[in-house]
Amino acid sequence: MRYGNRIDDNHAEVRDELRRQGWAVLDTHDMPGFVDLIAKLPYSTNHSIPYFIDVKDGKKPPSARRLTDAQKKLGEFVSFFVIKEVGGKLIPWREYLEETE
Repeated sequence: MRYGNRIDDNHAEVRDELRRQGWAVLDTHDMPGFVDLIAKLPYSTNHSIPYFIDVKDGKKPPSARRLTDAQKKLGEFVSFFVIKEVGGKLIPWREYLEETE
């Protein structure tokens, strides 16, 4: 199943804020079924482990903020987080799933 390449209204703001805070950010929102951003802190003591981040608009209802099946599978293998607002915390994907499913 192919999902549209919809972009949340707050996507650019979240991406730019992460960059302003010193994160190295790769914008991957145009890859269907994948996450929106891959980010890492250059000075991380964890050998710069990348964070896979999906941007969700916290103003939308939970039904409009669901994760795709592909994202859920990805979460089994990588450090996958969701962020709902500019300056918001990174929410582990399993915790986020509880509020949207």
